Amino acid sequence: MKKHAIVLGLIIAISALAGLNSCGNMDDVDDQSPVLIVHIDIAAGSESTIIIDDTNKAYLMFYVDSTWLSPWLQFGANSRTLINPVVGTFSTYVAAFWDAQADGSTPATNGNGMLDPGEPCTGYVNANHSVLPFPEEMTEIVFFPLEWREITITLDVGITY
Repeated sequence: MKKHAIVLGLIIAISALAGLNSCGNMDDVDDQSPVLIVHIDIAAGSESTIIIDDTNKAYLMFYVDSTWLSPWLQFGANSRTLINPVVGTFSTYVAAFWDAQADGSTPATNGNGMLDPGEPCTGYVNANHSVLPFPEEMTEIVFFPLEWREITITLDVGITY
């Protein structure tokens, strides 16, 4: 009987240690990246120019600071809803831009997937890069672990990079 009690006690102790070890991993937030969902609105009067499709994509650019100087990630899609499943940070600034294929229209576009001067671009929340002498500052987005955040950015041909 004493032998069975020792074996049973050992099994309980090993199970308890294994349970504590797995619970310890739940506190690690390094792998609990948030998700950002951005809805792109088109400003009134810009609907005939800004058409988002397979050849004329919308892009998100993530920045380290609010001054438009430190982009660190770019993500594009052919839809008016862009879902970045792994933001990879808990604090960022974001802007959206539209990059159409070259068609001779105004503003001139080249479809290179990069933000170029003259392309429609808006920072969150409605920050305007083309305001001189200094661009308007973007608003910081702060995430919680595993958070799903939805925001809306409006693109307008009158607000350009």
